[in-house]
Amino acid sequence: MNNNSSAMVMLGLEGMAVLAVSEHDGELECAIETTAAIGWCPVCGAIARLHDRRPTWVRDLPAGDRPVTLVWVKRIWRCVHPQCEQQTWTETHPAIAPRASWTERARAHACRRVGRDGHAVAAVAREFGVGWATVMAAVRDHGEPLLQRACPGAAATAIGVDETAFTRANAVRGTAFATGIVDLHRVRLIDVVPGRSRKVLADWLSEQPDVWASAVTVAALDPFRGYGAALSAGLPNAVRVLDPFHVVRLGFAAVDDVRRRVQQETCGHRGRRGDPLYGIRRVLRRGADNLTKHAWARLLSGIEAGDDDGQVAKAWVAAQELHAIYGCRDGSPS
Repeated sequence: MNNNSSAMVMLGLEGMAVLAVSEHDGELECAIETTAAIGWCPVCGAIARLHDRRPTWVRDLPAGDRPVTLVWVKRIWRCVHPQCEQQTWTETHPAIAPRASWTERARAHACRRVGRDGHAVAAVAREFGVGWATVMAAVRDHGEPLLQRACPGAAATAIGVDETAFTRANAVRGTAFATGIVDLHRVRLIDVVPGRSRKVLADWLSEQPDVWASAVTVAALDPFRGYGAALSAGLPNAVRVLDPFHVVRLGFAAVDDVRRRVQQETCGHRGRRGDPLYGIRRVLRRGADNLTKHAWARLLSGIEAGDDDGQVAKAWVAAQELHAIYGCRDGSPS
């Protein structure tokens, strides 16, 4: 095996030959060309003659810890027939897309670094010497087909729907919400759509194939009525359930409601500093298993001083029982 053949094997790009390799400032630069010595006109099929060459620089996979740039010396072909509408054209190769700034295998590797290994997009961009948007384009191009193959449309039998605040409100804009849809059995994200409303979810459901909708038997959601209405119309055969987090939160919200009512009836005003129940409002919203000795003492003292009829205590116990039920796994408390 000669030196050029060895270099071709190390390069690992079929149909590419290595012309030269050099090192500049810790980076490898590899000049390459295709092995095609003859070109054919894509329009009339006639044999072509070499018209010119043009270098193209693209990033490739690192070699060890050194960045690699490929200098592809592209051939520009010209059709031999003067009347052919295709005068000149530039050769292509499947490993490097037209006008690409890096090879397809490098783009696929960047997608794995972000999607599988959990590296930040900015970190991968610095590693390859490309921009943030370039890496994100690779993640979309190579990642979306993987998700479609890994999560076929008809595979989800239980889905979850919830809102997420993507940006918080400030002086110039309001809070921006998005609706997330997940596969509960596979614990995988299905999609994220901008907005939080009945229409947003209903429109998304209407875009799904009938076979997907018919396969969904359970839909978990938060208490937002818009989601419930959209799921009722879009997935009529699915059982709608509240997810445990929101059920428990509703239980502790009920404790707050009882505390406010008892406080108003007892003190004749809304809660303020110095009121026994107002002083333990945050302790009442915590799970009993997370209370310290000091918190327990504050809780018992506040209830004794401000809950004459025991209504707040009963509501708190009920919320704790609800919390304990959802903390059970296989019949045993967690």
